[in-house]
Amino acid sequence: MHGCSRAIVVIPIGCFTFDALFNGRSGYRAQYYLSCEEGQQLNRMFVGELLEPARIVYESSLRRPHNWNLVRHSLKGPWSKIWVYGDGVPFQQAPEGELRPWRWVRNDSLSIGLRAPLPQVTAIDFKGTWVSDVDQAYRQDPLKLDRDERLHAKGFA
Repeated sequence: MHGCSRAIVVIPIGCFTFDALFNGRSGYRAQYYLSCEEGQQLNRMFVGELLEPARIVYESSLRRPHNWNLVRHSLKGPWSKIWVYGDGVPFQQAPEGELRPWRWVRNDSLSIGLRAPLPQVTAIDFKGTWVSDVDQAYRQDPLKLDRDERLHAKGFA
């Protein structure tokens, strides 16, 4: 996203919490399996609930390239989300076919979304919305326009 920036806060969580959150029957990806709307609703709830922990992480950091108001602006944005720390790497390292939801299998039997990541370092990436470096306006990543639909269809975006 040329000319834009976004905040990303890494929040460590316990192994069991991570597994339930991303791989569990009522977790993050399971809500997207139910519907895009259910997934979006859970994601927005997490965004709201993680703002204060993100501020605490920010304030304890020795490296602060931006002020908290700019970081908060990005984190509160309309396309902010949580995801697995490390993006696709934990999925690539997980055994194949651990999850078998019928829609995900039908839509792509080789999808990385059929894996249940459980990396050694269990953490959440709290990714803010992209913000224009010029006017601070929110920008949506054109590669993520259909993120919700891909999570619903395949379990991975």
